[in-house]
Amino acid sequence: MGFFVKEYVEGCHTNQDGENIFSVIAPLLKNGQTVTLSFKDIYSVSYSFLNSALVPLLDDISFDNLKKLLKIVDSNKFINQLIISRLNQEAAEIN
Repeated sequence: MGFFVKEYVEGCHTNQDGENIFSVIAPLLKNGQTVTLSFKDIYSVSYSFLNSALVPLLDDISFDNLKKLLKIVDSNKFINQLIISRLNQEAAEIN
């Protein structure tokens, strides 16, 4: 199932923005469904956004499984690096 971030939030800066995205994708991912998240027309994200949108997924989904189920598309190098960095950091703390 695919989602355009811009359809749910104006930007990816606040915890509330992240919670909006989390509420849409978490139930699907927890059920083992693949989710494609498009960052088309989004040029930056904040740690607050990531901490609310993606990091809580690791409470219920292993990092390896999350990497298989969650596909990030239409993003730039900056967004990709922040997502990878933040999830790697959190996964290391869990283990």
